[in-house]
Amino acid sequence: MEITPENQNDITWEKNRRYGVIIDAGSSGSRIYIYSWKDHEHIKSTVDLNELKGKMPIVERGDQHGLKWTRREEPGISTYGSKPTEIKEHLGSLLSFATEVVPEEMRPSTPIFVMATAGMRLLPESEQEAVLGATCGFIRESNTFFMSDCDSHIQIIPGELEGVYGWMAVNYLMGGFDASFQDPLIKQSKKEQHHTFGFLDMGGASAQIAFEPEHHQKEEHMDDLTQIFLRTLDGTEMEYDVFVTTFLGYGSNEARRRYLEERVKSAYEAADGKNLLDEHHALHIEDPCLPLNLNVSDSHSTSVSLSLHGTGSFDKCMEYTMPLLNKDAACPTKPCLFNGVHTPHIDWSVNKFVGISEYWYSSHDILGLGGVYDFVEYEKKATDYCARDWSEFTKEHKEIDILELHRYELQCFKSAWIVNVLHDGIEIPRIVDPGGHGPGTDKALLEQSIESVSAKNWNPPFQSIDTINDIQVSWTLGAMLLHVANQI
Repeated sequence: MEITPENQNDITWEKNRRYGVIIDAGSSGSRIYIYSWKDHEHIKSTVDLNELKGKMPIVERGDQHGLKWTRREEPGISTYGSKPTEIKEHLGSLLSFATEVVPEEMRPSTPIFVMATAGMRLLPESEQEAVLGATCGFIRESNTFFMSDCDSHIQIIPGELEGVYGWMAVNYLMGGFDASFQDPLIKQSKKEQHHTFGFLDMGGASAQIAFEPEHHQKEEHMDDLTQIFLRTLDGTEMEYDVFVTTFLGYGSNEARRRYLEERVKSAYEAADGKNLLDEHHALHIEDPCLPLNLNVSDSHSTSVSLSLHGTGSFDKCMEYTMPLLNKDAACPTKPCLFNGVHTPHIDWSVNKFVGISEYWYSSHDILGLGGVYDFVEYEKKATDYCARDWSEFTKEHKEIDILELHRYELQCFKSAWIVNVLHDGIEIPRIVDPGGHGPGTDKALLEQSIESVSAKNWNPPFQSIDTINDIQVSWTLGAMLLHVANQI
């Protein structure tokens, strides 16, 4: 290749660069991520070791300009449970995309990982094995990227591991690990000593929480904590003790399904044996969790077909979805958050949480409230959205495609579910941002989030984010960071 002024920067960027590929096989779709980093041996041979002290490896996007490093394919691989041989087309599109990003000479040494999450966890074991086997066979057959064995490269990861990876990604991008390298001789206050962020994630089927408890809580709950070891570029090993748990069935889509099941159950209990089905053999339900006057037919969520009519009441939706948290479940080991799941006490004067995925989408995409969370403003906008007549909405949004329209239909429900999980589930205090919360770009929202402590002298207990420095916050970044750090 001829070197010209135009491609000189690209050549310099690619030199001594390594790559890694991860497919996040979620419940509703598969997203491939291509990451990259400079070779550790090259760094150590060109940089003074003292300059590397306390520095994490820099994991970047696989494409220098960030225009081509991730892609999504729908539906999720769990839909291939009964037809595993058909997964080839789904995976083939993703692998083809990866070959366009990773240089040909680097592909044989570039590891590929397929990590399936909650959607696959819900399948029968026989179908899980069939899908994983078909996935392994296809990737081996393609012989494109490095895979030492199937078990370590293609797996269904537990929700707890997904939470750990997410916690690592958030703290890596937001500087939560930086405090680990401060001078131990410098005395710090209680608030200054704790710097890592807590992590919240919600997908379609499950939700995760991960955080580093305070010192005395660590001592009390040591058996409940996961030890995470990360190596810095100079070879120093850092240790973190993190509590992580997952709530299967508490993702937004599963919560919606459970909600409808409860509404059907309540309707039949109140009917006292009367026939409730209309001439179309559907059960009619007045649904406060749908926008006002939205009519929806649903033949998949429950054992009976449903005819849903939106009444658009955010307060009622909150009331109807609250029991789904199962707060009254037995708590064998106290304390518990919800559904009887044991969790160390969270000190909200110190622990600060970051939410991704549904926490971001349900706040930002439609309500425009991503970033630092303000309960009062969120409640007001969600209430207004739910109460707006659906016919007026569709008149103003004629160009929306079917997938996006479905998201608008479920926004009222998801808003209520998010608020219930945050405040009555995780028990985040209902406080507001004293500096106000205005609209802005993603970058402005991020700056507001990260600088909120110094700019407003106020430490928000929760903020939602999607990207930091143009890198999407995904648990896959944490997984790749751990892989890269283990190579040092």
